[in-house]
Amino acid sequence: DWSSDVCSSDLNLEEQERLTKMVNDMLWLAQSEHGLLKPVWEPLDLAREVRELFDFFEALAEEKHIQLVLEGKAPIIQGDRAMLRRALSNLLSNAIRHTPVGRSVLIRLDSSGEGRALLSVQNPGPEIPAEHLLRIFDRFYRVDPSRQRQSEGAGLGLAIVKSIVEAHEGNIAVISERGVTRFTISLPSMADVEVSATGKVMSQLTIGKLAQAARVSVETIRYYERLGLIEQPLKPA
Repeated sequence: DWSSDVCSSDLNLEEQERLTKMVNDMLWLAQSEHGLLKPVWEPLDLAREVRELFDFFEALAEEKHIQLVLEGKAPIIQGDRAMLRRALSNLLSNAIRHTPVGRSVLIRLDSSGEGRALLSVQNPGPEIPAEHLLRIFDRFYRVDPSRQRQSEGAGLGLAIVKSIVEAHEGNIAVISERGVTRFTISLPSMADVEVSATGKVMSQLTIGKLAQAARVSVETIRYYERLGLIEQPLKPA
């Protein structure tokens, strides 16, 4: 009947959206691995960026009666606003997802003894087993493989976070103990970063090389490109 057709259509659309996001994420990671990401550098106040993200995630947090808390301050950094917001969004959405109802997600800003900016995203909830922590930033790695079809996506979010942080000459670490999981990002302050006027030289990958790096077939790349679902223009193989 018509109701089952509508349901099937919705499922097909949802699956297409999931696959589209996965392919674009893989292409993004492939470019990162080849040093082809070109950050748009500008001074950034991490406190301001976090507050604006809180506005975006407020509705999601309220659904679970979760409070979003920001503490501390950090030095001004030089970074790419869109890229860093993507990284912080991935961490914040993960934290909200795994926080029990009625608890709080804490983002804490600080500076290290060397003057680097520190940002941590902390949530209460089930601990991540120690054997998973070393691989948690690997692409497609899942602490619980049985949840592959659920809303958290294809297991690429933390790999993307790590690639963005490294593109900013930073590093990221995670600890999970005593009922708390904390991801901490360390970034050079604006005073420590010298960015050339020209930036990195950006070259295009061919479809073939990008497909190989993204671990998908050339046909898959071409199919999504024909549908207009690939975010980056690509050269022929």
